[in-house]
Amino acid sequence: MRGFTLLIDGRSFTIPLPKETDNLTLIQAVYLSGLVEPPSLCAGLGVCGRCRVHFLPADAPAPPPLPEDLEILSAELTEQGWRLACKHRPFTGAKVELPPETRLSWLPAMSSLEHRTTSAQQTRAQTRARRALPARYHDLKDIGRQSENEFAPRAAAVPPTGEAPALAVDFGTTSLFFSILEPVVDATPVPTPVADGIWVNPQMGAGAEVISRLAFAASADGRNRLAELSRAALRRMVQEAETRTGDGHSKQGTKEICLAANTAMTYLLLGLDTSGLAVAPYRLDYAGGKYENLPQLPPLWIAPLLGPFIGGDLSAGYAALTMADKPSEFPFLLADLGTNGEFILAISPHYALAASLPLGPALEGAGMRCGAEARPGTITSFALSPDGLSPFSLPGAPSGAGISGSGYMSLISHMLRAGLLRPDGSFITETQGSSPLLQKLLQGLHPPIRKTDGRVWRIMTCPSLYLAAADVETMLKIKAAFSLALKSLLKAACLRFTDLRALYLAGSLGAHVRGADLETMGFIPARGGDKVRIAGNTALTGAALLSRRHDLRPRLLRWTRGVHTLNLADQADFLKAFTAEMHF
Repeated sequence: MRGFTLLIDGRSFTIPLPKETDNLTLIQAVYLSGLVEPPSLCAGLGVCGRCRVHFLPADAPAPPPLPEDLEILSAELTEQGWRLACKHRPFTGAKVELPPETRLSWLPAMSSLEHRTTSAQQTRAQTRARRALPARYHDLKDIGRQSENEFAPRAAAVPPTGEAPALAVDFGTTSLFFSILEPVVDATPVPTPVADGIWVNPQMGAGAEVISRLAFAASADGRNRLAELSRAALRRMVQEAETRTGDGHSKQGTKEICLAANTAMTYLLLGLDTSGLAVAPYRLDYAGGKYENLPQLPPLWIAPLLGPFIGGDLSAGYAALTMADKPSEFPFLLADLGTNGEFILAISPHYALAASLPLGPALEGAGMRCGAEARPGTITSFALSPDGLSPFSLPGAPSGAGISGSGYMSLISHMLRAGLLRPDGSFITETQGSSPLLQKLLQGLHPPIRKTDGRVWRIMTCPSLYLAAADVETMLKIKAAFSLALKSLLKAACLRFTDLRALYLAGSLGAHVRGADLETMGFIPARGGDKVRIAGNTALTGAALLSRRHDLRPRLLRWTRGVHTLNLADQADFLKAFTAEMHF
């Protein structure tokens, strides 16, 4: 059998390899086995070193170290056989060991792989594994035993009847958010969450953003594997719902799942052909807005998709803003910012413009030199205080675990206001005669130093963190995409920014970013920060609403007929317009 040996905490597994491995990295093979929980942020750029693996002496020696290995890992580690798994290909006969801090996955994939340990090793490893995994891990179905028939065209699902727990799911590219909704009591349609959860999307092993997933899904094997991982995650959510609701409701099973997901995640979950999303001209072959039937899952209602890269997360978000008890006033803009930027300019209750542009995973922390998702200990903003530059991090862990997307925006905004950054994103090194504000800011920064990745500023209050020129350039590209989408939508609608009643920010960035930072960086016009509203996870809120208010679904479907999609990237002057926005 073609495959390699993987050692995790004293246990040995044989990972089979597909026939074609030209586009498969070693870390993808590891993560997509389902054995290991992928990191919540991985751009595959070889800059963080978290995917290091140890090639052990075997029939096949370790591959020669690459420049990326030598830059991130010490000479001693490379000599011992440590390599960056995102930069090397898997090969038959290899024997690799993962670092001790590796977290086993919550997905039920282990029984589908060959497992060899000694009895003593097995006892110790099982004890450690059961401490790290959910209590009901071993009760889950095996995703490795699904057949090709499960990815064939599906018969239409029958809408559920009766009352039972339901699931609302925001199936994001990076994270999976879900709410377990208790059964309706006394015919009250208001969704009441029993519990909420957030997990890493198990597809992360195929890449941090949509394009990587679509490339992996180009083959039938890759498409089926991503579908397996996605469905296993939903099955575990169902199990959580049936476990937590209690009062006998679990005996009824889960009534249904209401899913809000971007177009690519919807396609990959359903096992659909993704060729229409992978190559221009892009097309939408499946529009959702109906029930689907998947093996071992309750009926699944898919929020309607609006375009090739404008998905059900946006339509559910629109429902959350306009169909709740206190609907938003028109016109407004909903911007869901993650690895893809999706925008809806709602002009009236019956007409809207929509657009999308790729932003990359930087707003979620991936790909940035010190990037991290917004979790306990992550810096989400900075402030100028009498002590200089002061970081603010999420409580629950020591500060300095990394900088989130909003943290980078806050830091860059302070540097722009103080005159430490030019509008083109370059650092200013001459500080003689600088303003008092700049001097105060410099109290929290080291002078710039040369590194292999360019000029950086190190943050004295967090010695291990720094801002690299490459990070500023990445954020500048995101700003250009956002402002271009905003201006294009307003121009097409013959509106000005001041005509908007509100700009709702949803997605990963929307939870922590400040309107003043958006103004400073040029995302929005000057004095436009008062229109910014932090909307939270509108996709999950909308999915919960649509899960209980079935009467709103036909209304949402009717609304989609009045949505006109702008294909910004196909406009004749797109590159010129994008370049013109490349400044703060």
